[in-house]
Amino acid sequence: MRQGSFLLLGCVLALTGGRTVRAIEDKQAARFVGQDLQLRGTNLVHFQIATDGGQGMGTEHIMVFREGFSLRIGSNHFETESAVVLMEPVKTDFRGREHIFYLVRAYLEGEVGTASSGEALTSGVREAEPDGGMALMLRFSVMGEVFVSADQRETADPRGLRLYGRAIAVLGERFKEERPRRIRSGGARELLPSPGARVPKFRYPINIAAAGSLSPRIESTEASDGTNIATVMGRFYLWQKQDDSGSMLEMEADSAVIFYAQAEDLSVDAQGASDILASGLVEGIYLRSNVVMREGERSIRADEMFYDFQRQKALATNAVMRTYDEQRGVPVYVRAVRLRQIAENRFAGDDVVITTSEFYAPQVSLHATKVAITDMTRIDEDAPPGAPSLYNAQMQNARFKLGDLTLLTVNEVEGRLDRPEIPLRGASAGHSKTWGTSVETRWYLERLLGLKEQPGTDSTLSLDYFSKRGIGGGIESEYTKENYFGNMLGYVINDQGKDRLSRLRGRRNVEPPRELRGRFSWQHRQFLPYNWQFTGEV
Repeated sequence: MRQGSFLLLGCVLALTGGRTVRAIEDKQAARFVGQDLQLRGTNLVHFQIATDGGQGMGTEHIMVFREGFSLRIGSNHFETESAVVLMEPVKTDFRGREHIFYLVRAYLEGEVGTASSGEALTSGVREAEPDGGMALMLRFSVMGEVFVSADQRETADPRGLRLYGRAIAVLGERFKEERPRRIRSGGARELLPSPGARVPKFRYPINIAAAGSLSPRIESTEASDGTNIATVMGRFYLWQKQDDSGSMLEMEADSAVIFYAQAEDLSVDAQGASDILASGLVEGIYLRSNVVMREGERSIRADEMFYDFQRQKALATNAVMRTYDEQRGVPVYVRAVRLRQIAENRFAGDDVVITTSEFYAPQVSLHATKVAITDMTRIDEDAPPGAPSLYNAQMQNARFKLGDLTLLTVNEVEGRLDRPEIPLRGASAGHSKTWGTSVETRWYLERLLGLKEQPGTDSTLSLDYFSKRGIGGGIESEYTKENYFGNMLGYVINDQGKDRLSRLRGRRNVEPPRELRGRFSWQHRQFLPYNWQFTGEV
């Protein structure tokens, strides 16, 4: 992260009303629970002090923003010229889990601009007009994530600033005048709790909105085991940011059941339709009917799906996963009766069909009882942003089919989905007087043998049939390395026909000396020291 920006982990937000200037009302404040907070400013003075209070974890934070400030939470957005934000970490136990909270108070001074989207089914805000003064006071406690960024940042004690004094007069003095504990400036920082406390794994906020003109009907309840759930009836759209590069996880469905955890002071009965994701961290979601999940170039359509946000695992039935072959400019489809996402970058499927055709009955396809697919782009940390996805597939009991005709059966096959997804490289058919009816096929040799394709090596297996000659096959391999390159070709055929060597009558229909015939050639060039080269041919 660039200089002047830092990240605060471990917050989930629950707004409580203020008592002076312009404040958020208490009933609407609870709708902020579970939303991530984003703070953005031009100039920031940040200070951290040590305290000893009750449930507090021994650290409190003062942030003073000047020359521009914005606060975003859920569907609500606040902007002003100056602001003071006070944060106090707190930990609590809920159902055997340790959660980390931040008690937050914010003072916004100047002409405050507010905006709220009525379509987003997240938090909502109602505001009271100020009595003369141009300021807004917010008080909230949060569990989840808080993002703070600024163009310029300074670590200093701001308690002598006039802006801080005006803010404390409104917010009330809560910070102890004890020995300050400074944090190091520059770079990305994490605010760590006291020893032994667990920091929740960082996750971006989850947002949900109506997918059409009609808003979904949402009902919240509590299951017999104490799990808080909510049902969603009606087409909806859900999205979650995945990383700093802007990658998005998107979902759509006609109905869903959302499983979420909430803090112990929240009441499910008091929640409305807009509080579905504002009641705590969403643990998982079950989607049904016309399910669509998109992440980058990859999309999955299914009848039913369950997705675990914390473990990044999923299970889908009657699923179709679509990715894109950048080199050939064609899509690749993976159809599976059951498709499982077993990790962020790994998938497994049962009763799978892989093809480049979007039709249900493709002309050329690969069928397998089990398939394991790995997104190699996620593993390659050196891959540049926006690089094409590279998928490696391992298949068991694979059958290569042309329509309903099975051409080849292989126990195990391994290959990449960014290239043609089946070992068949090409096929052609024809008829001539010399060869009769012919069928010629070319296959990726490594994939047929279940081997990984080595960089700089390209091997092709030829399998041919000629009605007037017989069955033939061979291997053609090209290789290129740093100090050498070359190619090798071998081909044999059980020739049952006759040769036509010339137009002369005596040279027509000549019986070959033997039925088993073939050819072999090898060319190689080696680069030697002192600009010498070796070239050989067999």
